[in-house]
Amino acid sequence: MELVRGEGIPLSPAHGLAATVASNTPGLLFSHIRPRRLGRVWGDNAGFALLGAVHTSRSPDVAFIRAERLPAAGIDPGPIRIAPDLAVEVLSPHESAAHLEEKLADYREAGTALLWVVDPRRRFVTVHRLDRAPQTLRVGATLDGAPVLPEFRCEVAELFEGLAAG
Repeated sequence: MELVRGEGIPLSPAHGLAATVASNTPGLLFSHIRPRRLGRVWGDNAGFALLGAVHTSRSPDVAFIRAERLPAAGIDPGPIRIAPDLAVEVLSPHESAAHLEEKLADYREAGTALLWVVDPRRRFVTVHRLDRAPQTLRVGATLDGAPVLPEFRCEVAELFEGLAAG
């Protein structure tokens, strides 16, 4: 469930394409982040209370928070009360453009600096940064984590490993 302006919104289980991408992405990030102790990565089970959006808790498919923003005492029970620095949304066939745009607006309002919207069917990722227009990257391009993870790089194709040729 997500909480959107006080209303509980059920989340459907991810289909095979989205689930595969949503499992590839944290691994790619984790292998870069963990040895450098840059912060924490979450999969799709984490809920983030977006303080900028009234009574709204979103659950991105993948999220990252930089180490310096994490509470020294650790994460409390309940929704995480820090907006992610990076949120990744993997498109599913039933998600409307309006619903996606509402999610992206909530993340932006809460201060999320980097958003990746991954389309597993068409095999591209759209990168949203606060300071510039969205950029669409296709297989063959390199995805980077700037400004949140400036040294992170991976091939866009790595997000789609394990998917049937399409």
